[in-house]
Formats: sequence, C-alpha cells, structure tokens
Amino acid sequence: MLQYQHKKKGKDTYLKNLKQTEELAQYIRRDCLEIAGVAPNEELTCEGIVQSIGNAIGMAVSDTDISVTHPIPSFNAAAPPKLIVKFTRREVRDRFYSNRKNLVRKLIKDIPGLGSDGRGHVYISESLTPSRKKLFGEINKIKKSRKWKFIWTQMVEFPS
Repeated sequence: MLQYQHKKKGKDTYLKNLKQTEELAQYIRRDCLEIAGVAPNEELTCEGIVQSIGNAIGMAVSDTDISVTHPIPSFNAAAPPKLIVKFTRREVRDRFYSNRKNLVRKLIKDIPGLGSDGRGHVYISESLTPSRKKLFGEINKIKKSRKWKFIWTQMVEFPS
C-alpha cells in the first residue's frame, strides 16, 4: 500500500511538472504569431512580409514593432512555408491577430508587396506548443466531421 501511494505521488508530481512546463512554453509564445503561405526570398525579407500583410489588414507595422521574425523549418515539404513573428508589444500582436479576418478571400497576389505570382492564401495563427497544435488538429477533425464553419484560438488557455 505504501509503495502504491509513493508511485501515485510521484506520478502526480510528474504530471503537475509536465503541466507547468507546458504552460510556461506557451507563455513564452504569447507575443508570437505564425504566418503561413509566403516565403522570404532575395527581394522580400521576413520583416517585409509582415509589414505587407499588416498594410493589407489595415495595420501599419513598423520595424520597432517586430522583435524578430524568421522562417520555421517544416518536416513536410508539401506544407506551405511558415514564418514566426515575435512582436515587441502584445497589443500590436493582438491587433495583428484580430485583423487577420481582413485576409479572407485574398490571394497572395492581391497583397501589395508579396509578389504577383502567388495563387495561395496567407494564414495567420497563434504560435502553439507541439502538444497544443496536436490538440487543435484533433479539434479541427471534429470541426470538419460536424461541418462547422470556423474554429480559432485566442490566447490559448485550457481549463484545469
């Protein structure tokens, strides 16, 4: 009995620490967004992409609003290219994320500054930890099976 209680306490401590680590990892991403669908090239920098998208969604983004932005490597070669953007202020990030609705039905070629040959779409999402991305993917499967029109994240918090 004592050995069982000791194992249970160890497991509870492990799960508590795992949850805290997950919450901290997501907290670190709180100022970040991911942009999919357009890749930087010789003529277009990562910062230029963010600023062009900002203009398209009705929001001027200056160099001082961006802490860092760079491509994210993907394991899937067929997946659209992704960038991660870390904003210097959360209010700028939140406005950028809220204004993403202005990209609906716009192709890359419709966004000035991104090039005229892009036929795909630009997508903006919150930067999620791998486990939260997996959970969101599972929820997306439910969305499709139930024929829901939209699902989204907002400051990614889950109840305890």
